[in-house]
Amino acid sequence: MAAIRLRDNFANFIKSLEKGKVGEFRFIDLIHHYGYDIVNIPTGKFKDYDNQYKDKNGIKTAEIKTCFKKSFSLPIEFESHGESSGIETTKANLFFILAEKEDAFYYADTTELRYWLVNNLDKISIRKNMENDGETWILLVSKEDWLANFYYIDLKDVLKLPRE
Repeated sequence: MAAIRLRDNFANFIKSLEKGKVGEFRFIDLIHHYGYDIVNIPTGKFKDYDNQYKDKNGIKTAEIKTCFKKSFSLPIEFESHGESSGIETTKANLFFILAEKEDAFYYADTTELRYWLVNNLDKISIRKNMENDGETWILLVSKEDWLANFYYIDLKDVLKLPRE
């Protein structure tokens, strides 16, 4: 029975990883749109960040998450399979969430986002992420609160690059 659960968890992890690439690919489109350079895209399960790029101010790192549902809130992962993850563990300078149905990125400086989350617990919902069988916990921040404190990029004019 344990082998079946392990296989199912691994299959679910691979499925989530593949779905997450949607946001990472869209981020690459954005970087190219602005004329910046991709420096590094790490691989593997335990990464410090999802993308490293160079803009006019130097090298930056980004954590990139994807929200596939149309919603008034943005999900921020903080725990997966009983271990800290997402906003809790990333070493990225910037935290991006692709709202896939809007074709838009919501983003923030990671340190500022962590500070805001800790100081605004009354504005945040904590839920199990049912998108991946409830093995991940997320914070839900309203888009209204996000826009009052952080940033938004509409991607409607950002071309989708061809993928192999």
